[in-house]
Amino acid sequence: MIISHKYKFIFIKTRKVAGSSIELRLSGLLQDGDIASSLTERDADKDFGFPDIDTGKFRGFDKFGRPIFVSEHTPLSRIYRKYGKLISDYKVISVERNPWDRAVSQFFWSMRSTDMKTRPPEEQVAAFKKFVHFYGPDRLARRLWGWRKHRALSQKNLYCLGDTPMPDFMIRFEAMDDDLARLSEFLGLDETLSIRDINAKGEHRAKKSRDYRTFFDDETKALVEKNCAWEIKNLGYGFDPSIPPVFEPDPNRHAAREQFLKKHT
Repeated sequence: MIISHKYKFIFIKTRKVAGSSIELRLSGLLQDGDIASSLTERDADKDFGFPDIDTGKFRGFDKFGRPIFVSEHTPLSRIYRKYGKLISDYKVISVERNPWDRAVSQFFWSMRSTDMKTRPPEEQVAAFKKFVHFYGPDRLARRLWGWRKHRALSQKNLYCLGDTPMPDFMIRFEAMDDDLARLSEFLGLDETLSIRDINAKGEHRAKKSRDYRTFFDDETKALVEKNCAWEIKNLGYGFDPSIPPVFEPDPNRHAAREQFLKKHT
């Protein structure tokens, strides 16, 4: 998560979308007084040069006395509860990815401390099926207490207020280079953003798993369709990777933000 006061944007980091690499590149825009969640790849750099940037996790309390913690995958709703009208006119930026492809990536990331990457394909597929059925659905325990939210199939709760998606600009994982170039223009930057020289999290996915479709049967395919219905409907994602995603900002986002801030700040 990043808040830039100079460029007036909020970056909401979703999972398994090259988010750390994007955040690392956006960190180059930070100035004293900006706000950023902790990021190991950045904060370990002694030459980062902005000692006053707030990277701590605890941010104080909201108006109802509830403590607010900010981490790398902090939802936009929590950011607004803390900073409210100070950032109400800032542009919201986030990232999305084909939900079937992300499910496979999430599986291998979650299994990175095991030998899953080198197991036979049939074992990987069987383990993936169990994983996605157990962790993927949006169960009551997740809605109430955030149970295993980092393994959810859908990430839209991070950038939505209620049912309204708030991004003014959505980076598409499948069109990363083009969208970072367009984002550079959107923010009025002098240079074009790129993450071609960054690989923040390394490679945890088996090379033979590049075609995510081989991991799905009809049942697991339908599970993703159900839980990622918004992404599929509104971004145009399909099971076929040749279908290009599209994005248009939700026209209701301004009213949703105003209503949320009135209630929570």
